[in-house]
Amino acid sequence: MSEEQMYLYLEGLAKFQSTPMTEPKSYFQIAGIHGLPYTTWPNFSWNKDIPKVSGQSALGFCTHTSILFLTWHRPYLALFEATLYKHVNDIANGINAPSAEKAKYIAAAKDFRMPYWDWARKDVPIFPREALNNENSTNGPPSSASIHAKYNPLFQAPFQSSVPPGIARGYPTTVRYPRERDPQTTLNTVLARFYKEPGKFINATLIPERNLTERVAYILLAYQRYGSMSNNVFRSANNDDKTNRAGTWGSVEDIHNAVHGLTGGGGHMSDPQVAAFDPIFWLHHTNIDRLFSIWQALHEDDKKEETYVTKQTSYDGSYTVRAGDDESIDTPLYPFRDTVTSWYTSKSVKRTETFGYTYPETAGLQYPTSGPAKDALVKTIGDYYTPLPNMIRQSRKGNKNAGIELIPQAQLLKEITNKKVTANTSEMMTLVSKMPDTQTLIQNSVGPSKPFIRDLAPDNKYLEWLVNLKAEKHALDGTFTVHIFLGPVEEENVYLWPASPNHVGTFATFGQSQDTGCGKCQQDQRDHTQVTGQIPLTLALVERYLAGILPDLGEDSVVPYLTQNLHWRVATGDGNIVDNRSNVDHLTVFVVSNEVTVPENEAQLPIYAPDVKIYPEITTNMNGGGRGEGTG
Repeated sequence: MSEEQMYLYLEGLAKFQSTPMTEPKSYFQIAGIHGLPYTTWPNFSWNKDIPKVSGQSALGFCTHTSILFLTWHRPYLALFEATLYKHVNDIANGINAPSAEKAKYIAAAKDFRMPYWDWARKDVPIFPREALNNENSTNGPPSSASIHAKYNPLFQAPFQSSVPPGIARGYPTTVRYPRERDPQTTLNTVLARFYKEPGKFINATLIPERNLTERVAYILLAYQRYGSMSNNVFRSANNDDKTNRAGTWGSVEDIHNAVHGLTGGGGHMSDPQVAAFDPIFWLHHTNIDRLFSIWQALHEDDKKEETYVTKQTSYDGSYTVRAGDDESIDTPLYPFRDTVTSWYTSKSVKRTETFGYTYPETAGLQYPTSGPAKDALVKTIGDYYTPLPNMIRQSRKGNKNAGIELIPQAQLLKEITNKKVTANTSEMMTLVSKMPDTQTLIQNSVGPSKPFIRDLAPDNKYLEWLVNLKAEKHALDGTFTVHIFLGPVEEENVYLWPASPNHVGTFATFGQSQDTGCGKCQQDQRDHTQVTGQIPLTLALVERYLAGILPDLGEDSVVPYLTQNLHWRVATGDGNIVDNRSNVDHLTVFVVSNEVTVPENEAQLPIYAPDVKIYPEITTNMNGGGRGEGTG
């Protein structure tokens, strides 16, 4: 995005946020489609043809934990983008500047599209730095259309005086991490220190929750079926969700939930009823749509019905779908119309080009994608997310930078182990501030005894290690998270768990409290809807291999290590530790491995074995019984 577009984006977004909330295309009403205030949209007398299921107590268009999760959000994003585009162009047309300068802004506005924030890139943090604080540092010529905002519209969205209290929740703007007692110890603040004091810290490879990179790579490369890739509902009777089948348990929705929790910290972004009011929501969901598009280009095949929306029973129902009815490629995506008399469906939103946009990775592709175009896309995914097969190939070629992104964390783990220091964020920051740069670390590790990543794949194969999780979505009266650690949990601040050295990844359900007005969510609660998630452990284990803690990725080494060191902890959305994990209904945690064959070149997809192997002994007590309180 150019400097001109960034200026127009922030000015246009602030103008959008100030639109009177009574207008259908106001920021308030468009954000409200996602959840609260649970009214129809647009709320006019003529708009009466959305079929309400009788007996449903509240209106909610929510499609989470549904086969329609990804496709429903596509026209929703298109609506937001089209409205924002108008405001961006209003700002450009109102600029008071010499004609040549004004022409640059008008051209920039014409080419403007909704930006995305790829939190999975190994060089991008869980917060975009543009949204870390309330400072608006962009400069541009004055515009008669500007509201002259003195705040950063990516950091917060102001609430107008008549916003219902259930949305504002006592705050004048959207908030993140509102319940943190010490504002200097939020994840947001820790990340800010990496940016504000770049000389003190190493690079982005030590930014919290880097496991998102590995999770996205695994979903994009290993998952072959749309149903399991797209949404997180646990369907015990569905053959697609057999426990020992590869390419299940994880999903794009599962990863999406984790990002909501990590960015919201108990604020608006953490609650599906009000998440869309936080401006970071739109950057996040644009990236979700982008990942959806990339997966389509990698795996969609018209000859394979399972590579797109298939008919599935609605376990929960909604305002427009009765529980027990089917949802399919032809189900209307209410409340979005493609004509005055018809609705968008998953069939009609299959291509982003329908809405006049595409993404850099998928621009110009023909579907199904094949040949050089698909080879280029696979290579691009490898460049962005560097899965282990890419590191192994690089190491075989003698590339000294193979696995470079893992070396700082490996060094940190080595120092924590050797110096026997507490594995918390404070100690980590101290150690990091004293570490040399990455290239020096590489140079110091060069020698005949150096552990080489290429040695992890004897016979061109290695084991991918994964933690599978399942829980009741709306347990604990709302949103909760399960955190996976390799090593002791020694960070006391729940909000800093993702930044602590032994933390691997976060599973979030994105649930709601019992008093939710969302009809679908009320039905979810009555039916005790369960959802699944998946946290890859492989790169965390490779870091321990590079640190000299683990000799290889084989069963004989990894199983006893995980039995001793795998831990999981539960926290509520407001930052409290759940001491008794049995309070989380249907919480299940188990470890599997999936054999992977490393392809010969970077343009080929890795080959994943069709089944996984389950290791119940890892998640049981030493006496052979199930892990209880104080274990795991």
